[in-house]
Amino acid sequence: MKTRLVTLPEISRGDTIFNDKYILSDTDCLSESEGESTYLYDFETHASWNRWLISHHCSFLLWSLTIFSLEGSHKSISNATKYINCYSEILMYTRVITPEQYKSEIRPFMSSFWPGFSALWSYEFQRLKLYINHLDSSSDPQGVEMLKSAFRFCHGNHMETAKTLVPGGRSLLSNIKKSGKSINTPKAELNYVYDCLFLIKRSQASMNDLLIQLDSKLDILLSDVAVIGADKFNTDFLFSKMLLNISHHIKNEVVLV
Repeated sequence: MKTRLVTLPEISRGDTIFNDKYILSDTDCLSESEGESTYLYDFETHASWNRWLISHHCSFLLWSLTIFSLEGSHKSISNATKYINCYSEILMYTRVITPEQYKSEIRPFMSSFWPGFSALWSYEFQRLKLYINHLDSSSDPQGVEMLKSAFRFCHGNHMETAKTLVPGGRSLLSNIKKSGKSINTPKAELNYVYDCLFLIKRSQASMNDLLIQLDSKLDILLSDVAVIGADKFNTDFLFSKMLLNISHHIKNEVVLV
């Protein structure tokens, strides 16, 4: 599964996102060898872009797992909180990319791919926000508050990451709105654009499929952290904690086929 693609669940569209169905398969659909013949993450030739890509892939999988931890028979507020806390640490890895690298290598590509390209077009993130904003806290008020607190912290962390990468600047979406060139595009189309840029494949997938992909991609990310050197991460966040706590949790959850 060491592919530069990421497989996320199919979406059956309703008239609103409230009525969409985010389809999780009951059976495993991805083989362990899937994607082995495709291009891998390249941290030597295109380091910044591939760090941007794998950090987003890990985030997407964590968001998907959080969504499934908040619905139906998979419901687990504690697991959802673990996934959100792990996402917060992924954001710290993203800051390894310097403002100069983001300005010269990443931002121009996204802008040329689609004017005003925005993280707001991620289907998973929009659905996750919807879930958390409408959580019923009556059965577990303390657990729900811990999850919401973790999500608020992530939002602040995301904004700090944005300020680090674009100091004193505007997002691509803000720029195009200010220029008066923004076009009213259907949300489903923008979701598709977002999926295309980040090499997201929509297919049948089980929770186990998501966990196996995340385990593989976290291993790659953490191997890159080891190459970069932990001293480059001038933060209170310890990636060893992410490896020990989150990866251990994932390995315990995965049912190998």
